[in-house]
Amino acid sequence: MSKTEQTNPRCVAITKQGDQCLNAARDGAVTCYVHRNYAPDPLTLSTADIEDSVEDFAAEMTEPAAELFDDVTEIAQDAADDV
Repeated sequence: MSKTEQTNPRCVAITKQGDQCLNAARDGAVTCYVHRNYAPDPLTLSTADIEDSVEDFAAEMTEPAAELFDDVTEIAQDAADDV
């Protein structure tokens, strides 16, 4: 992969001119460094945007809980095997 290839998606921030930012998003983020504190105007969000955000949040919250459940289950099984 060449250095000029963009590996991150484009920043989702909307500029004061009303255009989408041309910068690449930071690793693991949806905005570039310039727009790191960007908060979209809630009146301009579409239902699809909101649904995507909720799904992303739910996935982020579910994964640690599932990992914790797996860890607790493994500990319980190990304890049962020792009895």
